[in-house]
Amino acid sequence: MPAALFYAGPGQINAEVPRSLTPKVGVLVEVVREDKVIAATHVEARFAQPALFTLGQGIGQALVVNEDGSLNSEDRPAARGSIVTLFGTGDGETDPLGIDGVPSGNPPPRPLQTVQVQVGSAMGEVLFAGRAPGFVGLFQVNVQLPGVFTPPGVRTLTLSVGRVASQPGVTIAVK
Repeated sequence: MPAALFYAGPGQINAEVPRSLTPKVGVLVEVVREDKVIAATHVEARFAQPALFTLGQGIGQALVVNEDGSLNSEDRPAARGSIVTLFGTGDGETDPLGIDGVPSGNPPPRPLQTVQVQVGSAMGEVLFAGRAPGFVGLFQVNVQLPGVFTPPGVRTLTLSVGRVASQPGVTIAVK
């Protein structure tokens, strides 16, 4: 079945996994150009597979907007207890159901499974988790960072949907 394609460039293809795909089934993913298969791989379809967007090809500093609108970094860390916005993908089925390849509207679709955010060893409070309006497959999470005392610096950042955690090696800067 064709997937909704919304970006293709050198070294990167962004497509939305069709909602009609059956989870827990092995799937052959093919990249077709001019009626020829130019790449193929087998993957397992899952109910959700969260991944955070980062500034370093899937690892390191997460793409995080601080409460003041600045981009989170070691030079612009987020304050403990402040609200930050994270961006990712792989949130799974939503309510209301989305439509393949169609940007999210209002109200934004929200994941059916529980969403959690862990910063270092402490849990943040998820204030909003859902599709970013006007985008295809972009998952937005607004989270209040833990207010517990920890030394300032770079902390691990993990987004979970249901029982599935995002990729390891993602960080956020806190003060």
